Amino acid sequence: MGSEIRITKDGALCCPWCGEDGEYLHHQCVTVYERVEDAERVTVTRVSPHRPTTVEIIPSRESDNPSARRNGLAIAFWCESCQGISELTIAQHKGFSHLDWRKSKLEMFGTCACGSPIESPGREICFACYSEQQK
Repeated sequence: MGSEIRITKDGALCCPWCGEDGEYLHHQCVTVYERVEDAERVTVTRVSPHRPTTVEIIPSRESDNPSARRNGLAIAFWCESCQGISELTIAQHKGFSHLDWRKSKLEMFGTCACGSPIESPGREICFACYSEQQK
């Protein structure tokens, strides 16, 4: 996406889609990409509030690592204002840490009636609502 990283005067991160009106961001998933420089494989760790933590080792070229050569980080956010789902990424490159926004793949699963993103394919509600129904 390449959107500017905007922060309000109060220090709140703004949505890349709707700007300062979208300062009500909720982080949904944190993904850490760990690899030795230019390695063929990357360890991908995903932490989400509603799903078990996963760790997998996959080919670097198949990962969504924001860094072309080293470690990366992606934090998925859902915006209360516009319902947009984006990932704030941090990528290492030649000694610098680059911040950027990109579209999140969480978006493809839709939005629950409660407003939260649906975290997995084939579901009609988010994990939190599903868990509440099971009680």
